[in-house]
Amino acid sequence: MIRIAIDMSALMPQHTGCDRYFTNLIHELGKLDHHNAYRIYANFEDREVFRSLPPNFAVKLRCSRSRSVRLLFQQLWLPAATAGWADVIHAPSFIMPFLRWQSRCLLTVQDMSMFSHPHYHSWLHRTALFRLMMKKSIEKSDLIKVPSIATKQELLGVIPRVPAERVVVIGYGVDDSFRPRQGLELEAVRGRLGLPERYVLYVGTVEPRKNLERLVICYERVCDESTCREDLVIAGGFGWQYEALMQQIRESNVANRIHMIGYVAPADLPYVYSGATIFAYPSITEGYGLPPLEAMACGVPTITSNNSSLIENYADAAVLVAADNTDSIASAMLDLLSNEAQRQACRTRGLALAASRRWCTTAKETLNCYLALANGHSAGNREH
Repeated sequence: MIRIAIDMSALMPQHTGCDRYFTNLIHELGKLDHHNAYRIYANFEDREVFRSLPPNFAVKLRCSRSRSVRLLFQQLWLPAATAGWADVIHAPSFIMPFLRWQSRCLLTVQDMSMFSHPHYHSWLHRTALFRLMMKKSIEKSDLIKVPSIATKQELLGVIPRVPAERVVVIGYGVDDSFRPRQGLELEAVRGRLGLPERYVLYVGTVEPRKNLERLVICYERVCDESTCREDLVIAGGFGWQYEALMQQIRESNVANRIHMIGYVAPADLPYVYSGATIFAYPSITEGYGLPPLEAMACGVPTITSNNSSLIENYADAAVLVAADNTDSIASAMLDLLSNEAQRQACRTRGLALAASRRWCTTAKETLNCYLALANGHSAGNREH
């Protein structure tokens, strides 16, 4: 038996893709591993998130969401609490505890865009201190887990002294709640959220890296150049630097057809996806890009960018566009909206891809990392 401590203090109340990774990983490990001992260190506010885990999982509510408190918890309290107990510490969000005694550390790095595209990030991720702590974490970790080959290559480019064999690629997945929905339940969610009858959908945090200003321009072109019946729905919590987007929408000649519906609760999200005619996600860069996979699992034809992990993950299933080219994005939207046969083909490819990406695989491969670290081995240089 090995003893594994997992730091879940980075979990946020409005779950983004990273938060869905956190929670699904823990619950799938709970289904998979009834032998090894786990301590899940979480925030007081998340006491309901980690219920129904098996007896070998102990949930320790020891932190709160305040950034300063989380930093103190991670760097001081967690090392003290795990000293002499943990064989492996998993830090799933960029920064590891630098005091870890005899424990070995698995660090998850979701993406490296704070180095390649710092101007798209919040002030915290642009600070010299955060980037230094992240670099030091990568250098000191026994094993680094990333969600895509693109992220691995970018990490090794930023910190070339890190041996490639210490970076393992383990992708993300979808759970069974993401499937095509229809009927009265779908209509009930549509009515409660004020969704139009037909719409183009984006899901994700409202922030510059998601390329939403360009998406709005492309939607305006689609409306000008066709008899488009679909409105544009932007679903997601407000992040940072979104003021220009809001001003752009207010001044748009189709402002009445653009709906900012805010954060969507996890229970409603599969219905919001399923109601869309197409899903558009022209992001500038992604470490993995979970929303396109969720949209495909719900049977929605998907447009995404031909860059970073997105081309790696979705080249065989989505319509790929150049994120910096409005002609490319607008043309793809026009083609897909006007061609039912193309939408059906895209839908079929997307459903097949989503069926092969499950959180149980993520959990199994992460458990292999824990076992390899506890036994003093490397988990290898797998890329898939």
